[in-house]
Amino acid sequence: SPAPLTCVVEDPVAMTLYAQANNGTNFYRYRAASNVWEPLASAPVPSGNNGGAALLNGRIYTVYTENSLTMGVYDIAANSWSTLAHPLGQGTGNIASDGSRYLYLVGGNQFVRLDPAAGTSTPLPVPPFTFNAWGGLRFLSGRLYGHQGNGAAGFARSDVASNAWTLLPSTPGGAVLGSAIDPVNQQYFAYGSYSGT
Repeated sequence: SPAPLTCVVEDPVAMTLYAQANNGTNFYRYRAASNVWEPLASAPVPSGNNGGAALLNGRIYTVYTENSLTMGVYDIAANSWSTLAHPLGQGTGNIASDGSRYLYLVGGNQFVRLDPAAGTSTPLPVPPFTFNAWGGLRFLSGRLYGHQGNGAAGFARSDVASNAWTLLPSTPGGAVLGSAIDPVNQQYFAYGSYSGT
């Protein structure tokens, strides 16, 4: 990559990745077919010490571990940015999209659903452990999967329809910021521990 990156999110239909420079505002797209990184319009919010991103309806939403006030919104077609007020009121890198209507954010003991089109956020049930800002959150088949982050080992699932959390087996050795989910093999991936591989 052209720089150390954060706020990494995939667009599986377009076979691309998007990411923001860590501790910066540069923003990039990676095209898998041509194996090329390209610069895009710079983000309006510096990433600071890491962040997270989610793709929803042609826009990428970015949140940052050290910014409790503002989210970035990148319009892919227009190659332009705008901002939204942060619905959690605390910094977090834990954001996920259901791929159709909602974004989900979790940090500390707060868990919210954001409808960006309507501009509304809804508080959801408190998670079973305190989520660190440097964790992970991913959506698959009506459920959100999240790990506690910042080297802690908590791992849980939230069923969107029933608004209920279920504790799952702990991450081995603890995990740090970032996660991915393989929808075909139904596997959740996370990095960690800080001193591990």
